[in-house]
Formats: sequence, structure tokens, C-alpha cells
Amino acid sequence: MPFPDELGPLLVVDYRLKQRLALSVPDLLDYGQIKAPATEILMAAAERWAAESGWGE
Repeated sequence: MPFPDELGPLLVVDYRLKQRLALSVPDLLDYGQIKAPATEILMAAAERWAAESGWGE
């Protein structure tokens, strides 16, 4: 199932975060630890949007 357009901004933020981290944090463990809190915030926002919009039902 494709992502709805409303999630586009969240996906762009996630993509850009991962790109910048990959360039500045070469250690995979450090990369994952830095990325984890941001991913939790992005996922919470996506889940809230999905619940409010009824997406995926």
C-alpha cells in the first residue's frame, strides 16, 4: 500500500535525517543510537495521523 500524500513531509524529514547522519556518523552503532529517538518521534506522529484519519482500516 503506498504512503498517502499527507505523510510526505514526515518521510522527507526521515530521509534527510538518515542522509545527514550517514555522512557525519560513520560508525553503524552510533548511527543507530542517534537515529532512534528521532525515529520514535516520527513514528508517533505517523501513528497519530493514521489513527485520526482512519488510514489503514
